[in-house]
Amino acid sequence: MNRRFKELNNNGQALLFVVVAMTIALSVGVAISSRTLQMSSRVSRTDTSARVLAAAEGGIDRLLDQPTVLLDRLAAKTQDCTELGFTSVTGDLTRCILNFQKAPSDPIESRAILSARTFNHTDIMGSTGYYATNLLPGQSKNIELTGMNNIRICWQNSSAAIEYILYGPVTTERNFLKASGGVTFSSDISSTGFSDASSEAIREGYPMPNCYNVAVTGMTGVRIRSIFQNSEVAIVPVDPTSLPVQGYRLYSRGELVQEDDVKTTKAIVVYRSYSSAPAFFDYAIFSNGDTP
Repeated sequence: MNRRFKELNNNGQALLFVVVAMTIALSVGVAISSRTLQMSSRVSRTDTSARVLAAAEGGIDRLLDQPTVLLDRLAAKTQDCTELGFTSVTGDLTRCILNFQKAPSDPIESRAILSARTFNHTDIMGSTGYYATNLLPGQSKNIELTGMNNIRICWQNSSAAIEYILYGPVTTERNFLKASGGVTFSSDISSTGFSDASSEAIREGYPMPNCYNVAVTGMTGVRIRSIFQNSEVAIVPVDPTSLPVQGYRLYSRGELVQEDDVKTTKAIVVYRSYSSAPAFFDYAIFSNGDTP
């Protein structure tokens, strides 16, 4: 009787060891499976994110490559999407669709929803919308001024000087600006001819501390150049209180579509300003003779 009891007791211990071993193996298997699923999900999300971003970037690249006459039509909502090489949206004149070719076995389609509109400022302070740009030393930028009477030129870096050239159908005007006491000229550079900007606290209409008011009636544009150091420069409208159109705001929303259901989206916005001539053209403008 005792021998039989001992055999049963030993069988119970063996069963317990088996249950414990199976529990441990199951826990390890579940952990490995969970980790594998997490990695697969992470890879899938990364692939999806990269794919939809590529669709949005592809749409922006196509818009940037369009001539201004076609972007004007798209911004004015009078475009023919097929003329741009895109697909029209039924009943919607504000957008076009760029469909990307996919592999026959791929169930997911990539596309970009495109639109454009004009813009006349890059930022707003208070109720004043102004056009700002970062300029490296010697770098130039053109800003449209058609219809303006007065503007304010402001810049951030007091150690940088500013050159501006106003141009119109009849005349041009050139001037140099420096912050009051902010620029120390080397011995071979004279400060004669540099107008002192006023030091303004950053308040409504004065987005940067060094500002200078300029009359621009009859001018169609201004060419701004930073001297000595890089600086952010702003053109602030005074009269009238809004600048003319400066370029295009381009919008591209990448989409991944499966069975006519949009799964993932990602949008990109790019500002395309009107073209500016490089800085070396300034030498041709003010040269006394022909420039080879």
